[in-house]
Amino acid sequence: MSSTATHWIELARRTGNGVDAALLWSKSDHRVKVCVSDGRLCHYLDFEVASALALSEFKSPFVDAVSRLEGEARP
Repeated sequence: MSSTATHWIELARRTGNGVDAALLWSKSDHRVKVCVSDGRLCHYLDFEVASALALSEFKSPFVDAVSRLEGEARP
């Protein structure tokens, strides 16, 4: 059994109000994902997106992802 680590290449990055989002691509796996972190709340999430919609997914759900991060911080 062989195991190889996935190598991710950063395609784009956005930062604002302590929230950082990156669009990553794996050439070997043909996968794309968005990673979002909120340094103020110490929350992090990532989710895979369809390759054909990667840039629009990076821009638009970014707001939803931040809302999910902020929602988790509330009691």
